[in-house]
Amino acid sequence: KYSGCDIHALLPYKNIDGNIVPPDPHANSFFFDEKTNFIYLSFKNSNEVVKIKYPQGEIIKKYEGTRSDNNEILFCSQHNIRISQKGYLYMFNNNSCTSGFHPKITMLQEPLSQKGKLNKVWEYEFPVEDTGLACRAGRQSSAGGSVYQLHDRSVLASLCSPANKIFIVNMNKEILWSAESERRETKENNWVPILQYRVSIIAGK
Repeated sequence: KYSGCDIHALLPYKNIDGNIVPPDPHANSFFFDEKTNFIYLSFKNSNEVVKIKYPQGEIIKKYEGTRSDNNEILFCSQHNIRISQKGYLYMFNNNSCTSGFHPKITMLQEPLSQKGKLNKVWEYEFPVEDTGLACRAGRQSSAGGSVYQLHDRSVLASLCSPANKIFIVNMNKEILWSAESERRETKENNWVPILQYRVSIIAGK
């Protein structure tokens, strides 16, 4: 499987309703599923995920995180799109369309038919005491963030900017491990937060 981040598109892009979004829809992550030969491309600024058949380049489906038909918000300003072990679509959901938002890990089941919709099957919302830890940097919105499902189905997640917290949370929404990323300032002789963009893991044998 292959994944990546941040491809800035400079041409207008039509969203699921056919409306032109800003010139930079910000394709901020992609995931290639080798089992199905589908590419999932995430557009941060239009809150969309596009499913593309490889190598044909055919757009199979466009998933809109903010549904206009019933004002439902599934995801917003999402990052690090992936496919879970059970075949669900999951992502770091910055959730910045919601007032007083907290970032989330959102897991969604794809529709079985062409006219079907995404269904939310699992979600973890980061507590306010965690999301506010690195707001000492003065940032008011969340950006980036990452998720990675481990072999036991728990998820390694990085809160990213403006936070500096890293978690492992299981499917029962229990925190198994957490840490704050910091670096030592030799001049000031103290530890300061590192606002990481995403986090990865090196799995042992």
